[in-house]
Amino acid sequence: MKTTRLTEVLKRIEAWPADAQDDLAEFVLVLDAGVKRANTSRTRSDWPASLAACAPSPKAPTQMV
Repeated sequence: MKTTRLTEVLKRIEAWPADAQDDLAEFVLVLDAGVKRANTSRTRSDWPASLAACAPSPKAPTQMV
């Protein structure tokens, strides 16, 4: 079963370049392995911050070091 939100995201990803799709697939496999190991009593609120919270702000310039 897929949620509506996941279905919409998957449609968008189809337009991504192949290397970006592969990067996402690798991330999802790592996430999937963690979910499988997670305690069944763990709730979503126990999970780390969403990816959006970890992404750089579009307003803030990124610095190359």
